[in-house]
Amino acid sequence: MGKLINLFNSLFKSKTTKTMISPQQPEKTFAGIPLAKLSELAKTIYKGISCTIDECGFLVFHYKSNRGRQTLHDQIQLDKTGKLINLGGYFPGQWSSTTDEFIKKANELFKFK
Repeated sequence: MGKLINLFNSLFKSKTTKTMISPQQPEKTFAGIPLAKLSELAKTIYKGISCTIDECGFLVFHYKSNRGRQTLHDQIQLDKTGKLINLGGYFPGQWSSTTDEFIKKANELFKFK
């Protein structure tokens, strides 16, 4: 009886593993640049973590605070010339942020559509 059960289990497992094929998801892009490449660039920036796209279609740059206790998220969009700009806004004399460094490097490396 035990051999019959083992035979049944081996036949069942072999059929299910052959038929289970996971569909490949299309790679997400932002303005023609793969999100994976933008996330790789984000990791090279001081305290940078990754990039995602939010529900409104903006690029979101995720990074740690200076103390490393909080994860911050800044929205980025394309301007009319095809360059990334920060949606956070600025005031006179403000220091550049981690997001500004990411934007500067991304604009140097990539041509956005």
